[in-house]
Amino acid sequence: MFFLRFLLVFATCFSLSAQPCINDPSLRSRVGRLVFKEDFNDSVFTEDWLFRSDRRFRKIPFESLSIQVMNLVYLNYGFCFLKTRTTQEPFTFFGSGLISRRFFKNGFFECRLRLPSTPGIHTSFWLMKNPSHFDWNKIFIEIDIMEHDSGDSYYTTNVHYHKEPASRLGPRRVFFKQEKQVFRLFGLLLDDKQAHFFLDGALVHTYTFDSWRSSESNIWISAIGWPLNKVFFRPNEELDVAVFDFVYVYSLN
Repeated sequence: MFFLRFLLVFATCFSLSAQPCINDPSLRSRVGRLVFKEDFNDSVFTEDWLFRSDRRFRKIPFESLSIQVMNLVYLNYGFCFLKTRTTQEPFTFFGSGLISRRFFKNGFFECRLRLPSTPGIHTSFWLMKNPSHFDWNKIFIEIDIMEHDSGDSYYTTNVHYHKEPASRLGPRRVFFKQEKQVFRLFGLLLDDKQAHFFLDGALVHTYTFDSWRSSESNIWISAIGWPLNKVFFRPNEELDVAVFDFVYVYSLN
């Protein structure tokens, strides 16, 4: 039944051919060839990815902790499943995620995924250099293509400038209709001057950089424990799962 359910989802979604999904012809014409293709069909996908293994502590609106572990990431039927679960400690979670080994700068970044719907999960698709690969004293940029707290009717985008004094260009909310078992396509067209954000091919907004420039970054996909209110969670409870279908990167013309 599990396999049949996902085949139905797969069959009812739009075409999965490796073509960038951008409705605007002028923006679409700026996209070049496919330079990174991850369909999660290969059992040795770890040649391209690192497991996220950090601890994310949150104080607002109350204290909670998510510890990312590799054994909550698994592949099945061409999908990557990022799981989240509670622990024995109140408001302490195990989360999961992947970080690309490869660095990227400008291009079109695209990810198709199904967002969790039950409370307590923060799902994200974003760009930032892996902390193990850079000096925190150097300038770098974080670009949040999509951040979603499960149950919300919107997701947010943001651009952070991580250099004292730190600053950011967002966040901005993108409202959408969330439906169970429905996959959505999130995209970013990035150059040195602008960041264009897309949902299912439609341009949702654009950030323009004044003095900033895009920097070399890794791709991150994550699902972590992130409750926004004191919902009761049972100890050692498996929460909903974020399901990633693919991650593609295209060069610019």
